[in-house]
Amino acid sequence: MNAMQPIDSLRAQLQGGDEEELFDALTDIGKKRIRALEADVVPFLQHRSGELRGAAARTLGFHLRAQAHRDAIRHMAGQDPDPEARAGAIVAWTTLLAGTRDPDAMRTLEASLRDRAAPYLVRSASFWGLLDVGGLPRDRWPAPRAYANIDADVPWELVDEVLAPSFGRTA
Repeated sequence: MNAMQPIDSLRAQLQGGDEEELFDALTDIGKKRIRALEADVVPFLQHRSGELRGAAARTLGFHLRAQAHRDAIRHMAGQDPDPEARAGAIVAWTTLLAGTRDPDAMRTLEASLRDRAAPYLVRSASFWGLLDVGGLPRDRWPAPRAYANIDADVPWELVDEVLAPSFGRTA
């Protein structure tokens, strides 16, 4: 098998097909970390489908760690009208900023997490992203679970602990 064959096949899949096929191609590119198709993924950040926008953001930010697209992904994380796309963009954006303690990112994530009007997916992604950007060691992260009632289930003392060093707060 020619080494270019999977790349050519995925590129062709991105040129046409239904949304499910496009989603599968974007996901494969990310999971296989095929950097040669990065430019082919970028247009999907503007796709009409929120599911495909989210998949493109995750592929570029989470899987490929493509810093060149950080601003576009950041914009999606704050502005995308589709909660699933926005949550995917938050995951991608915060992966690109992991451990940086970027104060603007942390303020944005905190505001999103505390926004009771924000969709569950967005608030949940903001919680995990805050831990990632804040540099909390993974062995200190709570076990993943569905936070059906974020206000009651999120360990707020951990949120305060992560925010404290960046903003002079006491945990």
